[in-house]
Amino acid sequence: MDGFLVRIGMDPCGSPVEPRLKTQGPTFGTKPNTMEYMIIVLQIAVAASVAFVWIFRYHNVIAEFKQFGISDVVRNAVGAAKTALATMLVVGIWYPPAVPLGAAGMAAFMLAAQFFHFKAGNPFIKKLPSLILLLLCVFILVQTRP
Repeated sequence: MDGFLVRIGMDPCGSPVEPRLKTQGPTFGTKPNTMEYMIIVLQIAVAASVAFVWIFRYHNVIAEFKQFGISDVVRNAVGAAKTALATMLVVGIWYPPAVPLGAAGMAAFMLAAQFFHFKAGNPFIKKLPSLILLLLCVFILVQTRP
């Protein structure tokens, strides 16, 4: 919470504070640089991809989890967790401390997806979406870690 308060220009008691130095990350009211814009676009891309798959292509999710031999309860828990992590990535646009946790959690799920695709013997084309999302999440995590 402290980082958020510094970003909006006040300390925990409500007193104004000086803006942070540019090397300390973005501050409220300053224009983000190109890398910050790119990270925001990637956050939205990862979140939108997960939402698209778990909302509009849910029939594919059901088929894959059956192929992997994973129960419906676990599938639903994974879906809820991925939705929460995708939400954290979007919330992170306005509250940056949420981004590393969202990106790390999503990367862990994408790593697990890679494991299950390899275990099932799926072709590379079926592994590619989770691999791309894994790499994007790792990039977001490296760029936004505290």
